[in-house]
Amino acid sequence: MGPRGGVIRRVATAAGLLAWVVWTLLPPGATAAGYQRNRNAVFREEIRVERRATVYVASTDGSFWARLAADADMALKQCRFTDFESKLRSLADAAAFQHEMHDHYLRDGKAAKGKLERQRQRVADLEKAARAIDPAKDPWGWSYAGEKATIAQVGLEQLEFLANEGEEMARRSGQDGDTLDQVVVWLKDKRAAAEQECADNPPPPPPPPVDYGPPRDPNDPGDSCPAQVIEEINRARTNPDAYADGWPRADRESLEFLHNQPPVPALDPNMELDQAAERHAEDQSRTGFTGHVGSDGSKPMRRIQEAGLFSTMTAEVISVGQRTPADAIHQLIIDPDSPTKAHRADLFNPNFTLVGAACAREPRYGFIVVIDLSNPPMKREN
Repeated sequence: MGPRGGVIRRVATAAGLLAWVVWTLLPPGATAAGYQRNRNAVFREEIRVERRATVYVASTDGSFWARLAADADMALKQCRFTDFESKLRSLADAAAFQHEMHDHYLRDGKAAKGKLERQRQRVADLEKAARAIDPAKDPWGWSYAGEKATIAQVGLEQLEFLANEGEEMARRSGQDGDTLDQVVVWLKDKRAAAEQECADNPPPPPPPPVDYGPPRDPNDPGDSCPAQVIEEINRARTNPDAYADGWPRADRESLEFLHNQPPVPALDPNMELDQAAERHAEDQSRTGFTGHVGSDGSKPMRRIQEAGLFSTMTAEVISVGQRTPADAIHQLIIDPDSPTKAHRADLFNPNFTLVGAACAREPRYGFIVVIDLSNPPMKREN
């Protein structure tokens, strides 16, 4: 099958998976109208759950739509109306595209039905012509006629697919467009209430820009910095509610998390984790790179094991460009660049019992703080 046929099959597969997931959510005997109402209800309900993908979307673009909707909802809660409008336009564009695909599938399906008989006759004529050629006498002509018949057969299969599946694919695309339209309307309805909420309770102003001054020695953060980092983590872990109350510039989402987060035990400082964190902090201070891979290609687990600690579960979190140890932990709790809040989850993971930290000067952004975490080490036989 040609390139177009491959695309059509992939679209059909994604659409079929989407339909299967949706229908599994519905009670037996649900009507088409009920199907659409249930989809809208599922989508709306899931958007209220922060940063969760919608359950029913299984098509190629479904998870992207879900993230857009969830991010738009979060932008309203954080009074970021410009960002909200950008996300809303993207959702509206996606809805318009699905409606265009609905019209496209209907048009192509109707056209395919009109061409089917002519294409079937053409395939039969070409196959008959190919059979009439003696390959021993005219191998080139026989090969050419066979190739034309094969190409015609591929075209027939594409037409049959569009004729048989065009209306169904159009229905699915139309329902996706209707669902996205409903989400756009729902989010628009929420804006007025959000504007009033933000007017009554304006978010705190952004912190002033940090002036790090001229470059200083890599050890400038001071010997007390790692201990202060660990102390800050343990304050947040052992009493999240009180930690939230003592953080006046926290964003709303982080405050909600802290007020709902149950306390977990404090982490014990560990010398091997300190060494692994210090090795990576000094490496990134020297090279100017940021991330979890060292200039020698090492990753967190390797650095921790080479420092002498062997465990079944480790993690590394890094804060860059913050002014104080407290600011570094605040950045990791807010976790703005991680949709899943993975760094924050690591800090509050009750399975981690050990911690090591290191601070160094980062040549572009200021200070860098590296934190290594681990569960209890494995017992090793002598």
